[in-house]
Amino acid sequence: MKHINILLLILLLIACGQKKSNDGGLELTDAQLKEMMKKQPRTNNPGTGEAAMQQLEMSYQEDSSNLDNVYNLAFMYCNRCLGDTSFVACPKAEQYLSRVIRLKAAYRQGKAYYNRALCNEHQNKLEAALSDFNRFSELNANNSKPPVNYFLNKALLLKKMDRSREACVELKKAEKLEKNSTAQIAWREECEVKK
Repeated sequence: MKHINILLLILLLIACGQKKSNDGGLELTDAQLKEMMKKQPRTNNPGTGEAAMQQLEMSYQEDSSNLDNVYNLAFMYCNRCLGDTSFVACPKAEQYLSRVIRLKAAYRQGKAYYNRALCNEHQNKLEAALSDFNRFSELNANNSKPPVNYFLNKALLLKKMDRSREACVELKKAEKLEKNSTAQIAWREECEVKK
């Protein structure tokens, strides 16, 4: 059942044109993908996005303590939240992300905090977003490779909160990780002047 759920999720992500995320998306190894394809090489009807979501919801109802199911459901709702200007999916995303955090805060290096921060920022809940970014950072203090956009997203949030000095610090961290990641940031030059 778990492999079918994961396969449905992969098919949904492919159907939606989404690729593997650097900030906590579905992270399957090549071996896991090959194993899933071996067990389920073809599906005649992979279902719509709603069908896959319903299947994940049913799996959650069966076992709400299964971290993989909860995280996958949370991630799907988070993606919907971030692409939605009416914020309909955001409360569900927050609910499931919070459930992952309650079950095991450090699960997948605390990426539930990171994703919840993105959802909170999208809804203009800036203090909550910053709190989640900070908690994610604490959990990853020894991680030499945070998600590619972590520092950039935190810098943009801080700038939105009128905390320019802190935003510049995070922007510098983003530049160290990915040279071109900050090239399009209009206020980047402000940071050069504030040295």
